[in-house]
Amino acid sequence: MPLTHATQLRNHWWWRPGWNANRQFYTWHLTFNGQHQLHQLVSTYQDALSDVPGLDLIPIPWLHLTMQGVGFTDEVHPDQARAIADAATQRLAELPPAELTFHEPVIRPEALAFPPAPAQALRVIRETIREGIAAVWGNDLPETGNRFDPHLSFAYVNTDGPSDAALRALARVNVKPARVIVNEASLIVLRRNEHVYQWEMFANATLDGDV
Repeated sequence: MPLTHATQLRNHWWWRPGWNANRQFYTWHLTFNGQHQLHQLVSTYQDALSDVPGLDLIPIPWLHLTMQGVGFTDEVHPDQARAIADAATQRLAELPPAELTFHEPVIRPEALAFPPAPAQALRVIRETIREGIAAVWGNDLPETGNRFDPHLSFAYVNTDGPSDAALRALARVNVKPARVIVNEASLIVLRRNEHVYQWEMFANATLDGDV
């Protein structure tokens, strides 16, 4: 299916409900240290976008794929976060590593991002994480009813306007797909200051079940 690009961009950096510069958030992400094919893919597209105004290019160390929020650190006790991490880690260990491919990016209203293929592999990982949360909190699960839309952003929009310049820059790129092996998921403490998401690791969960 052809990618559908947003024609109008909007600033990504508005404060979502509950967020401010002083708050941090427990969330499950996939991070991509050591994934050199992906890093090359991202760098190639970012080079093409270097002269396009209104974009914040995401530094390679802060590439991530959002999986499942847990809660703000001033509302979730560290002991609860640890229990969730332990419960999810136990369940994720039964899953095999997932092989993903990233290739052509899509222009979203607030970001330029790569859709993963197959997305179903990520849905299984996310559902397993949610099972770990449920083991601690019962049916009081965060983000219930939210549509899971997996994507890996490599540039955030910081100015409202048309997407024409970004679309022209992306069209000039010809690059091979990147293959990524996902063998862990991370519970992190996230902050969103200075037009970049950064984090500290709270727990890593390995996917090492039999294929």
